[in-house]
Amino acid sequence: MTPDEADNQQILARAAAIEAGFNWCERLLRWLSLPVIGAFEAGNYERPTTQWSEENALSVLIRNFPELIPAILRPGCRVLDYGCGDGFQSVAFARAGATAVLGVDLSEQRLQHGRRMAADLPCVQFATKPSGQYDVVVALNSFEHFPEPDANLTELAQALAPGGRIFISFGPPWFAPYGAHAHFFTRLPWVHLIFSERTMYRVRRLYRDDDICRHSDSMNQMSIRRFERLVHASGLQVVRRTYSTVRGLPLIARIPFLRELFITEVSCVLTK
Repeated sequence: MTPDEADNQQILARAAAIEAGFNWCERLLRWLSLPVIGAFEAGNYERPTTQWSEENALSVLIRNFPELIPAILRPGCRVLDYGCGDGFQSVAFARAGATAVLGVDLSEQRLQHGRRMAADLPCVQFATKPSGQYDVVVALNSFEHFPEPDANLTELAQALAPGGRIFISFGPPWFAPYGAHAHFFTRLPWVHLIFSERTMYRVRRLYRDDDICRHSDSMNQMSIRRFERLVHASGLQVVRRTYSTVRGLPLIARIPFLRELFITEVSCVLTK
């Protein structure tokens, strides 16, 4: 038996033990989910994701904010990468011309990876809290995870230098088809609205062996309406706001209720 075959047997044995205690509702969701082999291995964080690299780390930002790179290339530009993850984006900012970059994340494991990547870039630093002021403040695919998004938005505003810009892009929002970020184990849209929280997280245990057992452990359930209210309460000025929708139907973004269900990505530029 090869090492891979032995690992797969352990994964299947673990899954069988968990499934033995499933009720009918949990068995139904399990039937609507992906095979455990492969998904389990990909779902457990042991090394930085292979999805990103220094070469493509800015691709989403450039697509959503074409004005971002010219802003970074200005002489003396300072960048705060808030929710930097494994650090690919922070390093890419420095390669693109930023004079100083601070990557901020709560995961020390991810910060350590970023520090190793930036070993030859003294202008790139990593920390768990921001300090100083920055001309460009970026929060990519993290706003829906912030445990206290109002306090985090205040922190972003405090870190913004006069005349600077905050670039926020996240998705999918909570009520979108994949707003629960459960696509790694099921392709069922709105799974978090169809099944109970308990059912969803009991089945999720087949695919990840972390301690997450409720929505609030990793998601703040950020809706479109809530995001707009947070921005309004912050006192920040909206320079530009763009909503991407299912099948690119822009009219849906203007219809109450339906927009919550069909907006898949939010991109927003803010200033003081």
